Amino acid sequence: MGSKRRHIPSLLRYGALPLGVVLLVLLLRAFLFVPLTLQTSALSPSYPRGAWVLVLKSFEPEHGDCVLIDLGRLGLANPSEPSLVAGRVVGLPGDSLELRQGLLYVNGRRALDHRRALNVSEHYALRLPRAQGVYPLSPVSLVAYRQALIQEQRAEERLHPGRGQLGLDSARWMERIASRALYTFAQDYYWVLADDTSSGPDSRHLGIIPCEAIVGRLLFGLGTRSPFVYP
Repeated sequence: MGSKRRHIPSLLRYGALPLGVVLLVLLLRAFLFVPLTLQTSALSPSYPRGAWVLVLKSFEPEHGDCVLIDLGRLGLANPSEPSLVAGRVVGLPGDSLELRQGLLYVNGRRALDHRRALNVSEHYALRLPRAQGVYPLSPVSLVAYRQALIQEQRAEERLHPGRGQLGLDSARWMERIASRALYTFAQDYYWVLADDTSSGPDSRHLGIIPCEAIVGRLLFGLGTRSPFVYP
């Protein structure tokens, strides 16, 4: 009888350790880290396609961060394609961004650029919105803002039907902009570009990226054919 009583606490003690480890891993995965295999070459050669990476979920993006974007949160998910795409943050909320003869400038200064195969004929300029910031809309800025505005208008209409700033009918946006060219954005937005410019999609195709669509930051990766840790 005495040996049974001693045996039960022993089982509890030794069984609790692996159970605790499992719970810790699940909690870390749910709230802090996600391990996955990259299905894109957007960040190659730093993070090649097929590399195993560890992603930090809770963070505030900075210039140069390699991040994952969830296309589903942009309303652009395609069941036949991966929903997660990768890129590098080149513009933060409030930044003025300009691409001039293929060269990147942030807030008037030449930015550290990881892109390869630059296109000297490529050029654009825009301001990245901050949450609750008021920004002018124009036919040019709508190109970069359009998908973000669609998502914001859908959210606004769900909360206040018929009271959205622009409405759900994007065909009438130009008409509304002519009479009211200012818009208050609900979220912070980023500009994210692929290192491998032949890959994608990135902000060239998706426009400004809302903070809620950024899943996490890549901490490090292990190549499939190499033991090296990628920066």
